[in-house]
Amino acid sequence: MRNECAASLTVEKLSVDCIDVRGGARPWMHCPHCQRGIARLFKGMGGYFCRACLGDPIYESQRRSRKARAYLQAYRLRQRLGGSRPVIDRIPPRPYRMKRRRYRKLVARIEFLERSLSGSRVLQHAPQFILPLIY
Repeated sequence: MRNECAASLTVEKLSVDCIDVRGGARPWMHCPHCQRGIARLFKGMGGYFCRACLGDPIYESQRRSRKARAYLQAYRLRQRLGGSRPVIDRIPPRPYRMKRRRYRKLVARIEFLERSLSGSRVLQHAPQFILPLIY
């Protein structure tokens, strides 16, 4: 993998093993620093690392309050239905090929989460969309 930072180019060699799993194979990378077998590498500090080598960074939801986590969860559930803003917009109609039972469960979960959000300050500061956390 190549890492471009401030016009400098660093090339890192990664070793990848394939592990047999039910009817197929799954690639496992090895961290270039600790050689642990992992499924995901993170870019940070001028290279690619596993979570342990990065100092076990906090997850996105750990930086948020309870209501902000409820908003984030409602937002992501709405994205699965086609996308709209929590509480402000109506719940989107059932997507094509989504089973009715699954749709009803998602709608019930969204309504439960949004009940605690109505009248909340979280909605006043809510973004139009939420970008994924990048390490």
